[in-house]
Amino acid sequence: MKNTDNKLQKGKHRWKSETLDPYVELHPERLKVFENDVGIQIKPLYTPEDIEEKEFAYEKDLGFPGEFPYTRGIMPNMYRSELFNIRVYSGFGNAEDCNDRFKKILEWGADEIQIAADLPTQIGYDSDHIMAKGEIGRVGVAIDSLQDMELLFKDIPLNSFKRVSILGNSIGPIALALFIALGEKKGLKPEEFVVDLQNDPIKEYVARGTYIFPVKESVRFACDVIEWCAKNAPHWHPMTLCVNHMNAAGAGSTKGTAFALANGLVYITELLNRGLSIDEIAPLMGMFLDERDDFFVTIANCRATRKVWAHIMRDRFKAKDPRSLALKFTAYAHGGETLIEPINNIVRIAFASLAYVLGGVQYLYNASYDEAMAIPRDEACKTAIRTQQIIAHEL
Repeated sequence: MKNTDNKLQKGKHRWKSETLDPYVELHPERLKVFENDVGIQIKPLYTPEDIEEKEFAYEKDLGFPGEFPYTRGIMPNMYRSELFNIRVYSGFGNAEDCNDRFKKILEWGADEIQIAADLPTQIGYDSDHIMAKGEIGRVGVAIDSLQDMELLFKDIPLNSFKRVSILGNSIGPIALALFIALGEKKGLKPEEFVVDLQNDPIKEYVARGTYIFPVKESVRFACDVIEWCAKNAPHWHPMTLCVNHMNAAGAGSTKGTAFALANGLVYITELLNRGLSIDEIAPLMGMFLDERDDFFVTIANCRATRKVWAHIMRDRFKAKDPRSLALKFTAYAHGGETLIEPINNIVRIAFASLAYVLGGVQYLYNASYDEAMAIPRDEACKTAIRTQQIIAHEL
């Protein structure tokens, strides 16, 4: 083996001095340094030497798909048995406006409706509050009451698609109550449909700003939601740790992921202090990843985050249930969409979507190509769904 290694090392040095360096001298590289979002330089060539330097052990550090540490995915055969959920993030105007769009989304083949709520809804204001002026229905749908939820899902059975979700972070208990009540109105018990909530208020204080209560109380309310689901609807998804806004606020995707994981430890610690076990808590938590610039960093981020989570759950919290160790991801595929030449955004979004699929996400939603201009039109929304379907069925 050592002779083989020495041969490879000599070959690499020869290639650099005889092939690479002379070529670069005649054709200077486009950048002085190629690096990822945390400053790790990207080499022009990688060989087995690079992982040997890290004392890489195949089974221990990489493992097999569907097994600890889940680097290569939480399913042993990737998407051969079950594809990723095709999600659509949608909401605008009032509930009646949205109902028609929701029906179209499902008709076009979406597996999940993800409600985009307007900012007054996200921070607890009714539409008639003075602070809501000018913001009602602008970046999402206005939801003031159970009646709005009923109008949103008029003629749409909650158990006719895989999941229903909403992204508000500081309104976790309110959103939970609305979905429970809506299910009751439609004659459904919690076990008969699936709800997904973001419900991650901590990141609002450092990244986005849609908070309502002091930090301690917000953590308590978010954990109330998880505790209720653990005891009454363990198949629901009451928390999605959010990287998206951390990244957008300047952390970058890698550091943003670290911050989101740290937030997750706060919620877990609070719930453990209440007497719940780690294997009651961890399977209910997911993560919302976000990388906007680098195709390969996106894939690596998925793999590394699964591995880190698995080790934390097993080694720190002594989790035993494989579902606690196998972190599920949702991702929003976008790539710096531009107002100029918006049709080019289709390409950006398609590559971002593909990267997350190669990274092994469970739930995927993507931007519409006209989002830099306005609320997506029907055609753009349909194209976003078709993008996911082409990746799922034609690649």
